[in-house]
Amino acid sequence: AKWSPVCTASYRLLPHITFEKDIVDEDAEALKEACPVGVFDIEELAGGRKRATVVKPRSCTTCRECLETFDGAAKGLSLAKKKQHFLFSIESTGCMPAPVLMRKALRKLQDKCEMAMRVLESRDEPAAEG
Repeated sequence: AKWSPVCTASYRLLPHITFEKDIVDEDAEALKEACPVGVFDIEELAGGRKRATVVKPRSCTTCRECLETFDGAAKGLSLAKKKQHFLFSIESTGCMPAPVLMRKALRKLQDKCEMAMRVLESRDEPAAEG
């Protein structure tokens, strides 16, 4: 058996949640209730009105309940992902802290990328004439 200090390692893209128009009053309450992980909250406005806000975007699992149960797309809610923002999750068995495992994994990835670059560059060199 091969020894591995990692239980589970994964990544996902950061959700990007925006409002094309304000979601207010009863719709704001309904949106907050539709989200099973508490991404949305209510902001109190002047005159007793309420507006939906995004308070925990990292908690979003992109389950799409806010778009399907609430019909968010029709009411101005947009759910996407930031293509250049990664959220990594590493569980450790305890023999090495997760941050140490992450650094070691990134060094290994860097070594493999450098090896690939050397191989590609060696193929680009013209063959020596003999």
